[in-house]
Amino acid sequence: MLVAYLQDTSLSVVVGKSGIPAAVDGCYRLDGLRGIIRDGVIIDPEAFRSLVEPFWKEHQLETKRVKVVVETKRIAVRTTEAPVFKKERDLRAYMQREVQTQSRFSDPCYEYRTISTDAATNTARMLITTADKSLVERIVGTFKQIGVEISAIATPYTSVISFTERMRGDRTDDTVLFLTSDHDHSVAVLFKAGLYRYSSEQHLFTDYGTPDFGGELLRSITGIEQFIQADHISERFDLICLLGLTGPASDVVEAAIRSYDQTLRIAEVREDEVFAAAQPLASDDVVDILPAILGLGAFDNGTALVDSYKTITGTGMTTSDKGDLIGALKVPVICALACIAAMAGLLAWNAATGGQADSIRNSLMTPDALKQISAYNTAKSDNDLAAATQDSAARLADVQQSYPVPGSQLEAAIDECASGLVTWTPYGYSETTGQYVIQATAGNNDNISTFVERLGAKASETGGFTVANSGYAYQETTTSTPGKTQGDWTLYVTLSLEEGEGR
Repeated sequence: MLVAYLQDTSLSVVVGKSGIPAAVDGCYRLDGLRGIIRDGVIIDPEAFRSLVEPFWKEHQLETKRVKVVVETKRIAVRTTEAPVFKKERDLRAYMQREVQTQSRFSDPCYEYRTISTDAATNTARMLITTADKSLVERIVGTFKQIGVEISAIATPYTSVISFTERMRGDRTDDTVLFLTSDHDHSVAVLFKAGLYRYSSEQHLFTDYGTPDFGGELLRSITGIEQFIQADHISERFDLICLLGLTGPASDVVEAAIRSYDQTLRIAEVREDEVFAAAQPLASDDVVDILPAILGLGAFDNGTALVDSYKTITGTGMTTSDKGDLIGALKVPVICALACIAAMAGLLAWNAATGGQADSIRNSLMTPDALKQISAYNTAKSDNDLAAATQDSAARLADVQQSYPVPGSQLEAAIDECASGLVTWTPYGYSETTGQYVIQATAGNNDNISTFVERLGAKASETGGFTVANSGYAYQETTTSTPGKTQGDWTLYVTLSLEEGEGR
């Protein structure tokens, strides 16, 4: 397997085999891509091809079924509930509608998988990944022009989620938090009762492995705690597993956690639990290519995101739910009607010929009649199940229509308030509670305060949400000038979306 890690400044390639631990056979890196890639989008395909094509040939890299991990905000991950369907096609039709109505992208590609099921309610908890179609199109198309076939796309965020999902079987703790980081981003993944529950990604502004770095990762932990409170999860995690953080980086993160809460248990996921390399890798190299290494073990769930791009038209869903349900019911209903007609014809024939009860009973015991009765019973059972599933889907859809969505209008409002003051990124979202957490960063606290004031005014002006300020903190970093420091203010803001907002 070959996994390419695409960043705005570089391309890293890892060759190996999937598994826990993953087997790393070779690593390669190409720098000099700044200005060619922006937020995961290849904005200069010609320049990209001129650099990547000779790099690929030089190292004789595989050209078929290549996996890409791309650093971008144009891929979103969330959870939702769906009815339990007997047939995959019915689930697929339902998820098509779910993506079409709730994705923040106008033309999304998507993939999904089941996290857990609830037999009492006949529902399933689903993890949905959606991507901007233009992003997938540009990646697949540009690599195709240099003779490389892309079969799957993920982000560092989704790679960590997939990898930790596969590791959770070895973690028997009820509620556990996995925490990992490269030089630019940290990812926190929460598991409850062994099942994925929530995750968040945070852009980093400090140098990897410094004390300030430990403080930044601590804010990832406190952000998860805010989500737990907002989503009414009773159990607080009591174990934090540091994934890929070793040596000085692990020490500063552990020190920051200890200063915050002495009761939390901390465990390191050892490097040999994550991967085994044919040749020793330096610690800095591991940090740089960790998302690609995790990607080796992150694609066993399929290639649905790219497959979705290949099959979905520009309008997304082409068949209505009504049409899908009719299609699902068509076979059992027709079969049931045919069997009923056959039985009615048999009874009518016996009555017309003056047959008695015994004659009718005897005729119903013939092999052909018994076969028809069996077919009828099977069709009726399928029809009843389909009707129950349809009813469950309808009831769940009614409930979900009340869930708010942090759509493009809300993001445009936040952008307007942030303009000239702060940079912001989504931090977390719970569709059942409507809690949308964002992270904002500015060079001074006056800009932070003004941003919050603007948000409050916008909420009063437009309605649809209220603002809860979670507080902010100053993060100081050293500069190249001796004795001189600089810093940023970081703020977490919780927006409480009103019922039905964004629909």
